[in-house]
Amino acid sequence: MAQSYLSADSISCHLDRPRASTQVERFLVDFLMALFLGMITRITIFPSLNMLAWIVMDLVILSVLSKNASKFLIVCRSNCLLFLWPFLAISSSLWSINSSVSFYHGIQFGFNTLAGLVIATALGLQRFLSVLRLFGFIFTSLSLLYDAVDPNISRDIAGFFRGVFLHKNELGMFSTLQMMICFLLFLQGPSRFFSAICFLVSCVTLLKSGSGTSLLVSLLMMLVIPILFLVRQSIFAASQIAGLFVALIASVSLILIVNQFDIIDYVLLALGKDAGLTGRDLIWRIGLDAVESRPVFGHGFLAYWASSDSTAGYLRFVLKQDLVALHNVYLEVTVAFGLIGLIVFLLSILQQILRGGLFFFRDSRIISSMPLLFCFWISLMCLSENPIFWNSQLNFIFMGFAALNLGQGRVGICYRSDVSSRFDQ
Repeated sequence: MAQSYLSADSISCHLDRPRASTQVERFLVDFLMALFLGMITRITIFPSLNMLAWIVMDLVILSVLSKNASKFLIVCRSNCLLFLWPFLAISSSLWSINSSVSFYHGIQFGFNTLAGLVIATALGLQRFLSVLRLFGFIFTSLSLLYDAVDPNISRDIAGFFRGVFLHKNELGMFSTLQMMICFLLFLQGPSRFFSAICFLVSCVTLLKSGSGTSLLVSLLMMLVIPILFLVRQSIFAASQIAGLFVALIASVSLILIVNQFDIIDYVLLALGKDAGLTGRDLIWRIGLDAVESRPVFGHGFLAYWASSDSTAGYLRFVLKQDLVALHNVYLEVTVAFGLIGLIVFLLSILQQILRGGLFFFRDSRIISSMPLLFCFWISLMCLSENPIFWNSQLNFIFMGFAALNLGQGRVGICYRSDVSSRFDQ
């Protein structure tokens, strides 16, 4: 018997074969949403639309909340740990070294958090991934087109390929995310041909970006995906393969040690990095000094970068870069909120990993692994980049997967685009 919370129009739209006009309308809506995501992502071809896009997004959120308050209240209440992030950001204005900056960006951060939860809940997992795939395809393709037409506009001052994104690392992160999404959608279907094209385009932009962190993390994630499905299929078989894998790594490591082969230097050379990780060692040392100066409550949300009382000016002067991040979210959070903020952040990530794991094992679809994979991926990216915990596009996506992590049926929510799933009892 179908769940009682399925509305009649939802069931009818599932049972009736979609008309061509309906499919065209759906694609146009997804296309507009992908462009909109590009605007809030600060794509360089929309330099003046970022603020306007967020205002529209905020109005959409308020409208959706007013019509579906009870459903979204359940989602928000189930993710109350994540709402401690913007709460900390706003509250930090009380002790911040730049109160106005912390308060203003804290409010923005709160709407960003709410936006991800609301939009993903309204779309459902399948359509949320489809929109992200379309978004990635549009802007990675445009990046390659820009580079073919005029390399000067697609590269930064140092000559690194960044396409239509603000930085090569940002291009690398989105290319890696695009690869994972397209790979899963290719296996899940439909539109396998389009998923394959998107996957190949993202591989090209990832390699052209020269982002060592993104390249290394993408290789690790491509290894994790088959292991996850093997574990779901048979824990015993997965444990045997894991044992063989550990034995292989131990054997190779022993051979490298005996021959005095420095694997770290080799990896850094392969990724085009120096021993200082292109200045990250200095950034992290100064960041740790900042933590020691205010270890409990921190400097305030984003206040470290907007105050003459911090060492941010010295850091920019030494590296001759207009830095706005410490290239490590764990360190960034500790500088902003002290040890309290770091504990909240780690607990939030751990909660989402556990929820993602439960969702993956309860839901038989291939794409059900994406929330868990995204948590793994973002946890690794946070070691060397600054993708979340501020008003960013990846924070928006993270919150979306946090809402989808709850799964259908668990809190009495049915995502309209996922009506074709199971849950018949």
